[in-house]
Amino acid sequence: EPAGWFLHCVQMLVGKAQQVVGEECENLERLVVLLEDMATKYGECEVGDLGFEVTDNFDRKTKDGERRSIQVEQLLGVLEALMEYMITHGGDQEEDKSRVLLNLQRNHSALKNLMVTSLQRKKGKKGEKKDKNTDKKDNKEGQGGDKTESDGKRGRTATNSTFIPPPHCFSLKSLSLIISSILSDRLPAHQAALAPLRSDPQFSTYLVATISSKLIQISSSLSTTGDEGPQSDNLFRYLTSITSTLFNHSMVSQEQIHSVILPTTTCLLQALELLLTQFPRRKLYILDSLTDTNPGTATEEHLNPVLVPVMKKVMKKLAAYTDRLEEADELEIPSKLATTVSIFALLFKELDNGEGMDQVKEWIKKYMDQLETENCTVLKPSVTLLLQTVIKVKSHPTIGLELAKGLHSLTGDLDTSVQVEAANKHVWLTNTTKDIILPLLLEHLEGVFDSCDLAISWLKALSSTSTTNPTMATSESSLCMLLARQVNAASELVKTAFPLGQSMDGVLKLLVRLYTVAGSLTKHFTLRTRQNKAVVGQAKFEKLAILINSQLTKHVYNLITWLENKQKERDQQAAADRTAKHKTVDPTVARAKVLRESRYIPNLILKIETLEKDLIKLGKRIGQNLCEGNKVSISRDFRIKFSEELMDKLREDEDEESDNESDDSADDSRIQGTHSSSNITALGDLTNASLNQEDPSQQPPSKKSKPNKLERKKKN
Repeated sequence: EPAGWFLHCVQMLVGKAQQVVGEECENLERLVVLLEDMATKYGECEVGDLGFEVTDNFDRKTKDGERRSIQVEQLLGVLEALMEYMITHGGDQEEDKSRVLLNLQRNHSALKNLMVTSLQRKKGKKGEKKDKNTDKKDNKEGQGGDKTESDGKRGRTATNSTFIPPPHCFSLKSLSLIISSILSDRLPAHQAALAPLRSDPQFSTYLVATISSKLIQISSSLSTTGDEGPQSDNLFRYLTSITSTLFNHSMVSQEQIHSVILPTTTCLLQALELLLTQFPRRKLYILDSLTDTNPGTATEEHLNPVLVPVMKKVMKKLAAYTDRLEEADELEIPSKLATTVSIFALLFKELDNGEGMDQVKEWIKKYMDQLETENCTVLKPSVTLLLQTVIKVKSHPTIGLELAKGLHSLTGDLDTSVQVEAANKHVWLTNTTKDIILPLLLEHLEGVFDSCDLAISWLKALSSTSTTNPTMATSESSLCMLLARQVNAASELVKTAFPLGQSMDGVLKLLVRLYTVAGSLTKHFTLRTRQNKAVVGQAKFEKLAILINSQLTKHVYNLITWLENKQKERDQQAAADRTAKHKTVDPTVARAKVLRESRYIPNLILKIETLEKDLIKLGKRIGQNLCEGNKVSISRDFRIKFSEELMDKLREDEDEESDNESDDSADDSRIQGTHSSSNITALGDLTNASLNQEDPSQQPPSKKSKPNKLERKKKN
């Protein structure tokens, strides 16, 4: 039974009754005395006084351990309800109540540590020989637990479904009050009560962790219900208050509690994601709570006047963390910087192309130019922000090609005799970080192709209703230019000798997506040429087709050949290793490996040939050769390959079958000779016999030659 939540409801009723009824109610006075006495006694007692020890069993796999675990959970809920009562009744203003609050939290942490220590102690003893007396005792306790569970009518089985009350018996109101007091309250009258709470790092850390857990619960609930308007006003108000407090402490305040800077920054990112996602119609109020400036002309559709000042504060903190990035004594700086960059990127998504966008672009450019680090924690969100800027405002449209060239020069070419020119324009792209940059670049290109797919769908829908829309020609030309930039980047990736595995699979998957998008665009222009054949030339699509043929397709086939050779070398090496160790490979595992390694290549070749077919069809309509620079492919998505041992065996089988066939033909000839002589003797007519031999219609049908085994297998 959720005793903690019951006590939580009681203390909330007490708080509401004190506002409505006052102190005249006798029952109310009794409840107040009861709650204060419980808080004092539970705060002063030790963990041992509560009936639990380190040697207790808390393993939920046993009846006794499950019972003890539930008891501890209920006791933790009771302590949390009493902590909330202290928070809402002067725990942040009166020193004696703040001491009680701190004691309750310490006992709460001690109980949790007791369970963790007991479970770790049991895992440490796993495998050791148990004491017989302990076994007997555990067996008796387990039998007793089973007996209580099995009471009832025969034939009924106990159900496994059990009710688990939600953790953390706190309300958002109490969490909002206490976090605001600890992080932001600077009133002199409250400092005596807040000083012990701030000086204890465990209390502040526990408080932020509890808020983070509550945000996860609320996010799960809001994903189902969403913003319910007035019904969600109280929830929204407390969430906004918590977010504002965390933002001021993490980004603005000069008097920070250093032990919780990283947790509060992480929790701020979590709260902003929750608010901006689940309350999309209240973004102006959310962002206005993060700054003291006048929102001015800001509206829900135009957030720049209030958003740019907020982003300026975040960028100042970014610059401060970047300057301290190389300090050896600051171990948490990379994590703080990475989280702050993620917050800036989250706010950047809400920015439109109006006033303030150029200023933000300059901030991002300056930050990336000054970034000189190989720290993976910092680099991943920073490069993601840079690529996000390219998609949103086209600040650096050739960034994909530059990163691809840098990866090409660092990794090497497929042809080892070719020396790749060093073309790395970014200090943070090195041999250490190239494995981090490649997935980010592939994800960026996938996002561009998603946008292209959406644009093509929009153009198809528009062309079916209006053929004279002036925006279509501009959109088609821009789309061809965008795809040409991605083809240039992909042409560098295709020539790069990435190792077999996830990196190469990502490149192959990207190529499949590129040819799919190019094929969709080709089909769109094929339909458009029914009304106007000049649209292909106006959009410069023929240049895109020639670029794909000359710069990409031929290198794709070189890549496929290179992959096959690499896979063959690896298989030979693996076979040699197995032979040396006298091991055999499971056929199922080998089959799964072949399917895994070859799943992208057949699909890629199919997409290439489909695109070539569509280009030929479109070229005939407009009277141009759109396959210029590329020979129509004849490669297929499979090849039959025989090893030398298998070829020798097939040749032996072929020789044996040919010998057998020669013996059969000799027997047939002898039988035929006997049959003809008997005919001559019986009829005595040599003329008829000669006629029968010369007339093929009179002869029995000849035996059909059977193909040898090698030919049959090649044919199959």
